[in-house]
Amino acid sequence: MQISILHSRLRIIAPATLLLALTFAQAQTPTDDKQVQQTDPLNADAPIPALTYRSSFTDYRLLSEEPVAGWKSSNDLAAEIGGWRAYGKESLQPDAPDKGHAGHHGGKP
Repeated sequence: MQISILHSRLRIIAPATLLLALTFAQAQTPTDDKQVQQTDPLNADAPIPALTYRSSFTDYRLLSEEPVAGWKSSNDLAAEIGGWRAYGKESLQPDAPDKGHAGHHGGKP
């Protein structure tokens, strides 16, 4: 019984929602300050707007390389805080406020 009521309401709501969305859809027209000049595509002498190129790498910033610790010191640090078991216990804890990187590795940066 409830399923048939849901289907009957859905048959009314879906088209109404579509019609409501279509009433807000408008074609994008140029504003007064940006009038688009229409040219005849068959006119070979028609003015052509200048092409501009802007590389996507123009504002690219290189990543700064962070110093990498040696494997021996990294292994010593992992052993100091309890090894893989400490990471396992950490994963079982409920989400705590983010402390940044200091929240890992026993509070060491």
